[in-house]
Order: sequence, then C-alpha cells, then structure tokens
Amino acid sequence: LTNLEAALDAALGAVRGGRSVRRRGLHLLLLSDGAPTKGDLQCSRQVASALRLGVSIHTCYISDGCDEVPPLLQHISRQTSGASFHAIPRQEAGLVTAVSVKRVAV
Repeated sequence: LTNLEAALDAALGAVRGGRSVRRRGLHLLLLSDGAPTKGDLQCSRQVASALRLGVSIHTCYISDGCDEVPPLLQHISRQTSGASFHAIPRQEAGLVTAVSVKRVAV
C-alpha cells in the first residue's frame, strides 16, 4: 500500500510544528515506489499546504526501470517548484549495490 497523503501530512506537520525553523525556502524529499493506493489519491490538500508554507517537494520514484514515473509524483513536484527523479537500484546477489538516478522534470 502506498499512502502519499499520510507521508506528506507527517512531513508538513513537522514543518508547521517547528518553532525555530525558518519556514520559507524549505525542501522535502518524497521517496516512493508506486502511485498512491490509499488516502487522497491527488494529495490536493497537501500541495496547497506546501504552497502556503513555502515548501518545495522533490519526488523520487524508485523502481526497476520498467515503469513510468507516476504522474502524481511529477505533479506534486511541478506544483511546489520541486524536481522529480527516477531512481533505479542495481542489485547483485539480492543486495542493492548502486542506484542510478535520472532527473525527470524540474
């Protein structure tokens, strides 16, 4: 199950709760291995909250390279002035030995 809504709520809640943290110009990195299957599948409220807080959300889709980056991840990044990436792990004997990362969109 992939619940991007809950992950973004937790991260943005930490930003809102930070008393000594300068709130403008912050960046979040959202790592995911799939499109959301649970919660708000558009994350509209979270994107609006990030915009109000001045937070850029950068997304990184982790897959075996066969899949397209979920459009929602690119949308979240685009709407919040973040970047979108696609990471493809390389495995040897069942262990991740390297990761190839490609920038998808700014």
